Amino acid sequence: MNIGKKYKPKIRYKGEILLFRSQQNQSVYKYLGWEGLCDHIKLTIVEGNHKTIYESKESYTVLSKNIAEWLQKANDNLSR
Repeated sequence: MNIGKKYKPKIRYKGEILLFRSQQNQSVYKYLGWEGLCDHIKLTIVEGNHKTIYESKESYTVLSKNIAEWLQKANDNLSR
């Protein structure tokens, strides 16, 4: 039994999420199914595939830059 596949949230998340998608992902779903769970998605495409997105310097830079910006935005919102 796969609990993750059976879980269905009762309400949508009203905020924005940061979604990383590997360049080689072949899913027909642009947001990989997350669009049904939240109102806003910032999609960032990362070089490689699911297993290799942390292996290149370019991908690491994209991931770390986006996460740092996201955390700063969250921190700024808390300060208001």
